Amino acid sequence: EDKIIRLESLMDGVLTKEDFMDEEFAALLHEHKLLKEMYQNHPEVLQTKIELDRAEEEVESFRNFYGDMGEREVLLE
Repeated sequence: EDKIIRLESLMDGVLTKEDFMDEEFAALLHEHKLLKEMYQNHPEVLQTKIELDRAEEEVESFRNFYGDMGEREVLLE
């Protein structure tokens, strides 16, 4: 709705092209910020991030277990 008002103002000569572009850019930045916040706080995204963090920790522990000393050496201790 705001964009329609800005376009009408541009077409009627009330708003210059530069002012229209500045306002449009500001509106897009605001919309991007809102969408980013919605995405970052989405429950499925948060759950997936938690699962990914846990998987990365598990992979790191396996790397430490199998990398520093061989599995056989650890089991023989």
